[in-house]
Amino acid sequence: MVVAVVMIVHAVTAEGPPAVRDLAVEQGSGNVHVSWSGPDVAWSVYVVEPGTKPVDVTGQARGTEVWLPASGGLYDADSCFVVRATAANQGKAVPTDAGTRSAQGADQVCLGDAG
Repeated sequence: MVVAVVMIVHAVTAEGPPAVRDLAVEQGSGNVHVSWSGPDVAWSVYVVEPGTKPVDVTGQARGTEVWLPASGGLYDADSCFVVRATAANQGKAVPTDAGTRSAQGADQVCLGDAG
């Protein structure tokens, strides 16, 4: 009985890492704007493409958005953007699959999804 109570309390009080919500990308004239919502924490942002190493563009993020100029050569039509909480994911690889993104509180949006 005690074990069951402990397990229930743990399940109710366990929290995962801060999660990204409402991740969106918009392609403008000469730039890309990535925005999201979530708790007031530091966020990490990466440009990812299949078969290449993720590019960390966190330094260009301001709050819950990042603007990337096309002239910087950091993205192309095949690029996706992964956003996750910084502190909760120190030392972890940038997630490449939905299950790992979910476990890290991360999300991904691709330039092909741009509105």
